[in-house]
Amino acid sequence: RRKQTVVCEQLGPEAILYDPDAECIYVLDNVALQVWRLLAQETTVAAVCEKLADIFGVNKTVVEQDTVPFISALIDSGLAERASANDNNG
Repeated sequence: RRKQTVVCEQLGPEAILYDPDAECIYVLDNVALQVWRLLAQETTVAAVCEKLADIFGVNKTVVEQDTVPFISALIDSGLAERASANDNNG
């Protein structure tokens, strides 16, 4: 799921993310923005890939090739967090 303190501002088909903790700005294209939106709720990578495949009408395997590394990059950069099995905040 995405980190709660990150601010997202959509500008046309793109969006800008601002992480106040790291004082960094990131630009997302339309596909990355869809991933970001899907991470608003606690979910799985597989569920995100399946939904993206439906949205864009492409094979889930193709989606996974780009989405899995992108979500990993979001986590590595601190923009998203892995949900804890003990997290009861829903």
